[in-house]
Amino acid sequence: MSSVSRIVCKLATKPIRWWERNRPYAMRSRYRRLPSLAVVPGDMRFIVLTTPRTLNEALWTAWSWYRFLRELPCRLLLVVDGELTRRQEAAAERLFPGVAIESAEWACNYVRPRIPGVQLFYEREPEGRKLAQILAWSDRGPLIFADCDVLAFQRPHEMLAAIEREVPCHFVDESHGEQDDRIAERAKQLGVEYVPKLSCGLFYLPQGSLPIRTAGQITATWRARKESSFSARTVLSFLLQKPDVVALPPERYVVGPCRQFGRESNLDDTSIAARYFTGPARQAMYTFGMPVLLRQSREWLNESGADTRRLAS
Repeated sequence: MSSVSRIVCKLATKPIRWWERNRPYAMRSRYRRLPSLAVVPGDMRFIVLTTPRTLNEALWTAWSWYRFLRELPCRLLLVVDGELTRRQEAAAERLFPGVAIESAEWACNYVRPRIPGVQLFYEREPEGRKLAQILAWSDRGPLIFADCDVLAFQRPHEMLAAIEREVPCHFVDESHGEQDDRIAERAKQLGVEYVPKLSCGLFYLPQGSLPIRTAGQITATWRARKESSFSARTVLSFLLQKPDVVALPPERYVVGPCRQFGRESNLDDTSIAARYFTGPARQAMYTFGMPVLLRQSREWLNESGADTRRLAS
């Protein structure tokens, strides 16, 4: 490739990524074709974090996992950073009868008096509010947490085995594993070890797995000098200190930018347990992941009992 071609390619990368991620995808709203799943009671919570803008993705994510997780049993909770319209709430309730919808403000209010050192972090760090959700809800009980862009395609045997043993488990970020150096230095001063290459897309936490007061100590000296997309992940990597934490096998629980452009080859989503569609590959969730789930839902509907129904298109 000539130097001119490399320059053109570099200049084109960002706008192409933006267009492929943000252009209208009809598939996003086709969650209405999925069979409904009634939410069951249980001590464990499955929480999907979303905003009003990403609710469609969150509903796909919730359905893909909850068809397996409700067997535990496990409650389903949508945590919204923002305010849904009544129409959006009704859509979630039709797909998941009995679903709970909670404002992200609850968790922020929960951690504020308990760990004052975290407040500045979750108010000014881009993913600080996400950290507040994880700390608060895991302090209340066992938790399975997911971002809105993590789809399950096959039964997650390894994850379910860790849950049965009450052992924390997480996706592995093989591509990056970067840290916020300021937070890492502070944690090391406190004598805290870390979990390498932790991905915050989805994980299971038994109650009390995260010492929230330690989170306050780690973030107490944090100052917002520049944005870092690794800050919340770095804090969590130093909080999961249990020696038996399970790193889910990366060949089955995939994190990475595969298929970040339309012309590239894609992973076979039917051969893996789950995939975290990080930013550069978000469009692959719409063009490959969701259609796979829709096909699987038809098979699942034929095999499941009479307690399910298909939503109106």
